[in-house]
Amino acid sequence: MKKIFIIIVSYNGGNKLVKTLNFVKKIIEKDKNVSLIVVDNASRDGSIKEIKKIIRSFKLIRNRKNLGFARANNQGMKQAIKDGADKILLLNQDAYLRNKDFLSLIKNQNDISSPIIKFKRNSEFIYDLGGKLNRVIMRPYHIEKFKRQNKNYEVDYVSGCCMLIDVSVLKKIGYLEEDFFLYFEDVDFCLRASKAGFKIGVELNAEVLHDFDEKEQKSIKSIYYLIKSNLLFINKWAKFPNKTMAYFYWFFISSKMLFRKLVYNIVKL
Repeated sequence: MKKIFIIIVSYNGGNKLVKTLNFVKKIIEKDKNVSLIVVDNASRDGSIKEIKKIIRSFKLIRNRKNLGFARANNQGMKQAIKDGADKILLLNQDAYLRNKDFLSLIKNQNDISSPIIKFKRNSEFIYDLGGKLNRVIMRPYHIEKFKRQNKNYEVDYVSGCCMLIDVSVLKKIGYLEEDFFLYFEDVDFCLRASKAGFKIGVELNAEVLHDFDEKEQKSIKSIYYLIKSNLLFINKWAKFPNKTMAYFYWFFISSKMLFRKLVYNIVKL
């Protein structure tokens, strides 16, 4: 039997982390070949104590400061490989995966795979079926539908929200790029994997609920990392003449995000 490790990076996860762990607990109880590694990025909300109440047997890596999403996941993946992992599932602290969906996902034959990701936008559910890259402006975008689909789309990447990785991928191309503190690390990883000949896709028989609503305002820190990571991504992957177009679009979209945040803060006052 293949050994599968679930890795959750926690950062002040609160009740959402607790809910995620209750789902993971059911998965682990059903299969002795599934293990959990939690990498905590210096949480201050007491959530680590809650983890220990829910799941007794798991490995905990505690960081003294927030090392970012990519680096923390890499810590977990390196530990998983050291412990003999065959497959690794990266799971967000606010993503709820049922056991039946987990079982469908691990049967998928792709080297990197994701379930359908269900989330809310303006209180309406959206179904994410993977992502594509607009190579003219080097902007990734998600294939999103208002109803659940039974159609497989050709994708360039899948979301790091819930990403199943065969260990052979990591051994050939390495880990997540740690220059991306937050955002774009999943797109970069999938592009590198695809370039190396690995297959990427979405498992239509599996679904995960990502517990966030896109209407929620991002913090200024999140906007900063989104803008920075986007620029890093362009610098790494864009080629002339598309690079010029990509810079123009990056400037436009970054200005738009900052302006919206400014207006939101003024209105709040």
